[in-house]
Amino acid sequence: MNPATSSGGSGYEMIVPALLLVIMVCMGMELVVDDFRQIRDRPRAPFVGLLGQILLLPLVGLAFSSWPGFAPEIAIGIVIITACPGGTTSNIFSYLAGANLALSITLTALSSMACFLTVPLWIYVALAWYGPDVGVAEASIRLPIGRTMGQLFVVMLLPIVIGMTIRARWPEWSNRVREPMRRGTTGLMGAAVILILGNEWSNVLEHLQSASQAALILVSVTLAIGYGVARLSGLDDRDAFTISIEVGLQNGALATMIVVTLLQRTDLIVFPGTYVVLSLAPVLAWTLLMRRRFP
Repeated sequence: MNPATSSGGSGYEMIVPALLLVIMVCMGMELVVDDFRQIRDRPRAPFVGLLGQILLLPLVGLAFSSWPGFAPEIAIGIVIITACPGGTTSNIFSYLAGANLALSITLTALSSMACFLTVPLWIYVALAWYGPDVGVAEASIRLPIGRTMGQLFVVMLLPIVIGMTIRARWPEWSNRVREPMRRGTTGLMGAAVILILGNEWSNVLEHLQSASQAALILVSVTLAIGYGVARLSGLDDRDAFTISIEVGLQNGALATMIVVTLLQRTDLIVFPGTYVVLSLAPVLAWTLLMRRRFP
């Protein structure tokens, strides 16, 4: 890794957070206060799902990233991805499968609201834990926890509240514009990831095989773990599938922002970028398999 050539000055530090902010406003526009009522009425499923996302998944990522064959770029990327909350894409797969969409949206919102606390803490723990063993100490990575929490609050929690407020005050306008807004900003975020990967192409080629294998294994394992833990907790197939998607499919847009804006290390985009592309295949296969089980 060469930090000197992989940080700052590209303009992505402003573009990526702005796109993520709009995506999170759109998520907020999908929500109303009543969506959170099931936390009170049926607390087990939200509790199990949230525990899986903010505790179990990062622990799995930390253990997986410590595999001795991974380069530092891949190891750090794995930790960043597993520290992130679920993204809006998980809601789409829950909808396609006929699963518990209300639970999916609730878990995505709750984990996104909590991420300004959980994400910097998990990344800090990981860097402190295995940094010397994988060469992170030489990579000059710094993650100021206080500033990071503030930035994640601005681009994650605050936009959700703004989106919910917009929907409450202007419901018809919100219903009309939120889907085109989400599609447009998601497309632009994908284009930004592709451009960043292009700028780091030599680094991508060097680690592409390792990153691809790690991404497919990680998604498959976390889908199985999320489903298994939910079933062991006494939840039915529909809720267990919903939780498996929330645990198995993380917010690649947020991971991109962390790499580009907070760490200012575009060379670390290899695993998050590969994950964004390849994670959809096992999730789609899992969705097609499970939707047959739901009426």
